[in-house]
Amino acid sequence: MFEHRTNLLGFRPITVVVCLALFAGCRSNVSDTTPSQAPASVSGPSESSAPATSSPAATAPPTSTLAVAVTPTNLTATSGNATVALAWTPSSGATSYNIKRSTTAGGPYVLVAAATPPSYTDTTVSNGTTYYYVVCAVNAAGQSANSAQISASPVAPTVAGTGVVLTPTVPIAAFGGTVQFVAVVTGSPGIPTPSSS
Repeated sequence: MFEHRTNLLGFRPITVVVCLALFAGCRSNVSDTTPSQAPASVSGPSESSAPATSSPAATAPPTSTLAVAVTPTNLTATSGNATVALAWTPSSGATSYNIKRSTTAGGPYVLVAAATPPSYTDTTVSNGTTYYYVVCAVNAAGQSANSAQISASPVAPTVAGTGVVLTPTVPIAAFGGTVQFVAVVTGSPGIPTPSSS
């Protein structure tokens, strides 16, 4: 018989508070995007209803735009006596380089040194052993991929001839004619041997 109706008067204060909070939030977003201008004046109770809050975008940490350095190119190796001299083209964005070495083609590689200039001389090698090298560029963002591999085999220097030993083929007491000598050159092949004097 009697119909029950909900009293909506209790919801009005909540609706007013929600509207005021939304209005204050919109107003604070406008003032955050234009900091050099004074906020527009608004009359009415909305100015004191809710404090302005900062935008979440204003407190987000900046993102890093630094990229990893470019992979080094044109790696060369020059063998010496128990040394291998390496050089490469400088990489864009690199602050240093990691030099890696292996005694097996394709690695695994072991870090030998870090260098700032685009060159390095490895003095921890042995003559007669083949070494395989790669180089990578380094900066604050990390390490680049390895360069193309190059190999080198240090060698001992060739010893020049140390002297000539002359041995007479006939006793020196026989002075009746030309004395024949045999020359033996030590230390270096290919030097012409004199046959007589």
